[in-house]
Amino acid sequence: DLVVSNQIAREVKGMLEAPGINKVLDVAPRKRISVKVKMPAPLSAAKVTKVSIPVTIKEEDSKPLSSKVDFEGFLCRKTSIPKKIDGKENDWKDIPAIPLKNRWVNKKSGEKKGYPGDFEGSFKVAWDEDNLYLLVKITDDMFIHNKMKKRPTAGYRWKNDSLQIFIDTKCDARQRKYGRGYDDNDYDYAAFPDGVDKDSDSAVCPEGVSCKATLFRFRSPDVQHTLGTSAPPDDTIEPNIPSAFRRTADG
Repeated sequence: DLVVSNQIAREVKGMLEAPGINKVLDVAPRKRISVKVKMPAPLSAAKVTKVSIPVTIKEEDSKPLSSKVDFEGFLCRKTSIPKKIDGKENDWKDIPAIPLKNRWVNKKSGEKKGYPGDFEGSFKVAWDEDNLYLLVKITDDMFIHNKMKKRPTAGYRWKNDSLQIFIDTKCDARQRKYGRGYDDNDYDYAAFPDGVDKDSDSAVCPEGVSCKATLFRFRSPDVQHTLGTSAPPDDTIEPNIPSAFRRTADG
C-alpha cells in the first residue's frame, strides 16, 4: 500500500500515477488515504531486492509533483515446519538463505581476513501463526566472548561476538531521510552465547555443541506503539524468547 498524506489546510484533488495505476485523487485537509500499487517485480525469499516505485501527483493549475518510493525488501515465507531453537539448520531446508551484503568492519580492531570467506554471513527468516523465526550464520576465524554479565551494557555488544536484532514495528527506517538508525518504534535485542555454563567463558562452548544464548532487550518501542504500561520492559533479560548458539569449524 502507498500512503498519501495531505499535510496542508486545503483539499488535494487530481490524479495519482504509479506503475499499473492511474487513480483519481481526493484527499481532505490533514487526512491520508491508502492506495494499492503494484510492485515493479516480486520480492525474493533468497536475496534482498532494491525497489524503486515512481509516483506522480497531478493537480489542476499546479506543476506535477513527482517522487520515488525507494526501499529494500525480501519475502518472508510462511513455514509449516516448526523450527527447533538449537543452533542447527536441520529444520530450515525449506527456507533459502539470504546473503548479508552490508558488512562493516571496525578498522580500530586491526583484525584482517583470516581466509577467503571470513567476515561473511547469511540469514534465514520464516513465520507461522505464532512465531517469527530467525537463523543467522556467520563465518569468522576469531570467536570473542568474555564472561557473560548479568546485565550487559550496550557497549558489551561491540566488545564480544553477539547478534544485535532490531525489529522496526512501523517499517519506517528504510524511508527516513537521515539513515537507518534506531527510533522510538523499534525493539532492540541482543543475543549473547552462554557456553555450556553461562557464567564461564567461550572456551566451554566447544565446536559442534549447541549452547543456550541469553537474549537481552535493551530498548522497546514507545509504550503508545505497543501494550501501554504492560509492554515489555527495557534493559532486561527476556527468558520467554528462546535462542541458541552453535559454534562450527568456520565460526
